[in-house]
Amino acid sequence: MGTANNSEHLHILALCVFVIGASFVIAPAENGGLRIPVPLIGNYELPAMCMSKIVFDAPCPGCGLTRSFVSLAHGECVTAFLLNPAGPLLFIICLIQIPYRYFKYNQSPSKLIKIIDAHSEKIAWGVLVFMLCAWTTRMFCIYIHPYIIAFY
Repeated sequence: MGTANNSEHLHILALCVFVIGASFVIAPAENGGLRIPVPLIGNYELPAMCMSKIVFDAPCPGCGLTRSFVSLAHGECVTAFLLNPAGPLLFIICLIQIPYRYFKYNQSPSKLIKIIDAHSEKIAWGVLVFMLCAWTTRMFCIYIHPYIIAFY
């Protein structure tokens, strides 16, 4: 992997802060979707965002990640895992990115930063493989043994 310059660290830091912050602002809706509480107006229901789910009625490997992040931000860990097993792992990685990118942006030397730098590619591949395995299992349960899973 190539090295990121300071502006890349700042952009990733801002993105992670936004994602984590939005996870706390957005709330789970009663119908399984998501809603944004808007002052003086009420709740705004977010539309379904996954094109795979909309077009093919089948989940993609990332289906449920947004709802998983929101569930985690609201303390619903089991629900978050059921929505997408990779969700809690990616939420933690996103949280870790905040201090990591801050220190990288400020070019602060740290043993922890060096350890993360040394293993970042392995971590990325591990998360990708985990997501694909979780998705394959979900697809198997939906189409081969639909009675196993009723919640996706």
